[in-house]
Amino acid sequence: MIKTMKWLCCGLSLLTLILTFVPALASSPNVQIVGSQQSYGLLHLACDAATSGAVIQAQGIIFVEDLVLDTSTDVTLEGGFDSGFSTQNAYTILQGILTVGQGSLVVDHLSIADPKGTGYSISGTTKTSTGTVIPGVTITLSGPTVAAMATDANGKYSFTGFANGSYTLSASIDGYSFSNISLAVNNADVTGQDFTATPINPYTIYLISATAGYDMIKAFGISDTGVIAGYAHASNGLNHAALWTGGIAPYTLQDLNIQDLKLGGAYAISGSETVGAAGSNAVLWTGTTASTAVNLPVSGVGYGSDVAFGVSGNVIVGRSAAQHAMIWTGSNWTTLIDMHPAGYLNSEALGVSGANTVGDARNSNGDTHAFLWTGTTNPIRHDLTPTGYTGAANAVSGNNIVGVVFNGTANHAALWTGTTSESFVDLHPSAFSSSQALAISGSTAVGYGYLANGVTTHALLWAGSVVDLHVYLSGATVAITSSNACGMNSFGDVVGNGVDSKGKSYIIVWKRKTS
Repeated sequence: MIKTMKWLCCGLSLLTLILTFVPALASSPNVQIVGSQQSYGLLHLACDAATSGAVIQAQGIIFVEDLVLDTSTDVTLEGGFDSGFSTQNAYTILQGILTVGQGSLVVDHLSIADPKGTGYSISGTTKTSTGTVIPGVTITLSGPTVAAMATDANGKYSFTGFANGSYTLSASIDGYSFSNISLAVNNADVTGQDFTATPINPYTIYLISATAGYDMIKAFGISDTGVIAGYAHASNGLNHAALWTGGIAPYTLQDLNIQDLKLGGAYAISGSETVGAAGSNAVLWTGTTASTAVNLPVSGVGYGSDVAFGVSGNVIVGRSAAQHAMIWTGSNWTTLIDMHPAGYLNSEALGVSGANTVGDARNSNGDTHAFLWTGTTNPIRHDLTPTGYTGAANAVSGNNIVGVVFNGTANHAALWTGTTSESFVDLHPSAFSSSQALAISGSTAVGYGYLANGVTTHALLWAGSVVDLHVYLSGATVAITSSNACGMNSFGDVVGNGVDSKGKSYIIVWKRKTS
């Protein structure tokens, strides 16, 4: 029998103890912080969330994980609780390595076991229905012994050192549900215990269709108040910049058209400011009606038109008539800054966040490069394109930039977290033939991916792992065959576009549920 022990860990330490007896207890929730309403599947999740002085209580099960404390917090970890956290009558087993780098950890009823264990293994993978692996899923094994662990970066898990007997596997992670798996260990390892995730829809879905007088509509962005910016193609063949107001259905179309010309669109919205183009002018709308339009100062002569693609405070970015990346700033936006890189044929600025502007430029070889410009007075240019790639930077939020790169075979959604090409992260999900990220809010990006047929697209969201937003459209009032996501606000609401089997266009709103 193992005696009760209490010990204190401070500084760098490594403790190992071989366990021979494990009690069988219920498995969910596995860990809690005393005084908090939140529960956790694994020890490290609770420790990461704990503040100094917190008391963490864990059930008397096996946790297959390494536990690293590297913050200046003082935490108490009490193990061995029953499923109701009312009785401390067993031991919590850490099958892994405990390291305390900073702060202190007081533990009670915790033992550390050999990570390899002695006995048989149980293993499998967690994936979506489209085959995308899901890392970070908490897998709980219950039976003669109870254990929990997280899937790795490839969606795989493996419990080792378990005796013969009947077991049940369960899986949990925010946004998905899973069916339990029953199995038996009989003098052999058990493999192929794979979970297929069913998405839990965190959104209310709204579909907006063209109203009388218009035959096609398209969205580009959404504000924190739920106002959607885009354009409506009138039945007479003209594109009109437009807003859709209301925040929830029924949305009301606000036609922003100020010039009866074919070129027109509202391409970005931030707060009460919307930017885009009408005729040959870049335009700012300060409200939700056409009467609030302000024609931005003309950049000069060129073979194109001035277009505004992004707005952040008193900075507006876009493309000049000469096909140069452009900033409008200063009082009444009368300060125009041409950011066009020398030696390139054309360029454009597509997004702005504070002093960071992003876009692309095409060189004499026809190759497009992703660019970041830092500063709005004398912008410093940074080429973000990795060696051997072409690319474009579509949007920026703080220091996080998203866009697309081409590797010679397919487009891949891209993330940059710095000012150099070395900060590039390939976001492309393997279940799709190509992909692109179009917008970002904080660290969450949205865009789309092409299926293997090269025709059908699905709206995608990246937040640590990729989420196929298209699957949430299954219960919509219209069967949407293709979709994309092109805008997102700080509350997690997403806007995009879709078509049905007859090619009719819809604006799609994935509105984040609040409870």
